[in-house]
Amino acid sequence: MNIIKILASSAVAVGLAMGSALAQDVEQDGLVNIAVEDTQVQVPVSVAANVCGVDVSVLVSDFVGTDKVVCTIDQETAAENNIEY
Repeated sequence: MNIIKILASSAVAVGLAMGSALAQDVEQDGLVNIAVEDTQVQVPVSVAANVCGVDVSVLVSDFVGTDKVVCTIDQETAAENNIEY
Protein backbone atom coordinates (compact mmCIF):
# COMPACT_ATOMS: atom_id res chain seq x y z
CA MET A 1 0.00 0.00 0.00
CA ASN A 2 2.84 2.41 0.80
CA ILE A 3 4.43 1.87 -2.62
CA ILE A 4 1.20 3.07 -4.27
CA LYS A 5 1.25 6.25 -2.18
CA ILE A 6 4.91 6.85 -3.05
CA LEU A 7 4.29 6.33 -6.76
CA ALA A 8 1.23 8.57 -6.71
CA SER A 9 3.14 11.30 -4.88
CA SER A 10 6.01 11.01 -7.34
CA ALA A 11 3.65 11.27 -10.29
CA VAL A 12 2.07 14.42 -8.86
CA ALA A 13 5.49 15.97 -8.18
CA VAL A 14 6.68 15.23 -11.72
CA GLY A 15 3.46 16.65 -13.15
CA LEU A 16 3.85 19.86 -11.17
CA ALA A 17 7.48 20.21 -12.18
CA MET A 18 6.62 19.67 -15.85
CA GLY A 19 3.82 22.24 -15.65
CA SER A 20 6.18 24.81 -14.19
CA ALA A 21 8.80 24.14 -16.85
CA LEU A 22 6.27 24.48 -19.64
CA ALA A 23 4.86 27.70 -18.20
CA GLN A 24 8.31 29.29 -18.23
CA ASP A 25 8.51 28.98 -22.03
CA VAL A 26 5.41 31.12 -22.58
CA GLU A 27 5.97 34.87 -22.87
CA GLN A 28 3.19 36.69 -21.07
CA ASP A 29 4.03 40.33 -21.54
CA GLY A 30 0.52 41.57 -22.39
CA LEU A 31 1.29 45.23 -21.77
CA VAL A 32 0.53 48.19 -24.02
CA ASN A 33 1.40 51.86 -23.80
CA ILE A 34 -1.07 54.60 -22.99
CA ALA A 35 -0.40 58.25 -22.24
CA VAL A 36 -1.64 59.92 -19.08
CA GLU A 37 -1.48 63.48 -20.28
CA ASP A 38 2.28 63.88 -20.98
CA THR A 39 3.51 60.64 -19.38
CA GLN A 40 3.65 57.29 -21.16
CA VAL A 41 2.84 54.22 -19.02
CA GLN A 42 2.43 50.51 -19.65
CA VAL A 43 -0.83 48.87 -18.61
CA PRO A 44 -2.37 45.42 -19.11
CA VAL A 45 -4.31 44.95 -22.35
CA SER A 46 -7.61 44.62 -20.45
CA VAL A 47 -7.10 48.00 -18.76
CA ALA A 48 -6.21 49.71 -22.04
CA ALA A 49 -9.27 48.17 -23.72
CA ASN A 50 -11.44 49.60 -20.96
CA VAL A 51 -10.03 53.13 -20.74
CA CYS A 52 -9.35 53.58 -24.47
CA GLY A 53 -12.45 51.88 -25.82
CA VAL A 54 -10.39 49.62 -28.10
CA ASP A 55 -11.10 45.94 -28.71
CA VAL A 56 -8.69 43.54 -27.01
CA SER A 57 -7.95 41.73 -30.28
CA VAL A 58 -6.87 45.02 -31.89
CA LEU A 59 -4.61 45.79 -28.95
CA VAL A 60 -2.99 42.36 -29.08
CA SER A 61 -2.41 42.41 -32.83
CA ASP A 62 -1.40 46.07 -33.24
CA PHE A 63 0.06 47.30 -29.94
CA VAL A 64 1.47 44.54 -27.70
CA GLY A 65 5.26 44.54 -27.93
CA THR A 66 5.46 47.91 -29.69
CA ASP A 67 6.23 51.46 -28.60
CA LYS A 68 2.97 52.76 -30.09
CA VAL A 69 0.61 54.59 -27.74
CA VAL A 70 -2.97 53.32 -27.76
CA CYS A 71 -4.61 56.49 -26.47
CA THR A 72 -4.22 59.47 -24.17
CA ILE A 73 -6.27 59.74 -20.99
CA ASP A 74 -6.56 62.40 -18.31
CA GLN A 75 -5.44 62.13 -14.69
CA GLU A 76 -8.99 61.57 -13.45
CA THR A 77 -9.48 58.53 -15.72
CA ALA A 78 -6.10 57.20 -14.61
CA ALA A 79 -7.05 57.56 -10.95
CA GLU A 80 -10.44 55.92 -11.48
CA ASN A 81 -8.71 52.90 -13.05
CA ASN A 82 -5.82 52.69 -10.55
CA ILE A 83 -3.24 53.55 -13.22
CA GLU A 84 -0.07 54.86 -11.59
CA TYR A 85 2.20 57.13 -13.57
